[in-house]
Amino acid sequence: DPAAVNVGQKINGVGSMDLMNGQSSSVNIAATASEKSSSSESLSDKGSAELKKSFDAVVFDVLKVTPEEYAGQITLMDVPVFKAIQPEELASCGWNKKEKYSSAPNAVAFT
Repeated sequence: DPAAVNVGQKINGVGSMDLMNGQSSSVNIAATASEKSSSSESLSDKGSAELKKSFDAVVFDVLKVTPEEYAGQITLMDVPVFKAIQPEELASCGWNKKEKYSSAPNAVAFT
């Protein structure tokens, strides 16, 4: 339930917290798409940008975020790289060749 993690939320901001080792860390989590959204809407550039939200790290409880929510966030992070893959890169199996960085750079970046 996305509502469970919205306490202390900062819209369009990045929360930061101090870790046990004295370093700071940013927390940037995107919200899930509504149940009414279609797959194509959630994969569009506009849809991805609208789904991203940041949470205040001080009051953010990472244990209240579901595995599905994390999976959704990872998917949203991979969308631009996935969209950059050209059909020729896949058809030629360029990622398996010696010159994979020049023949299939986007497919290699996705892996």
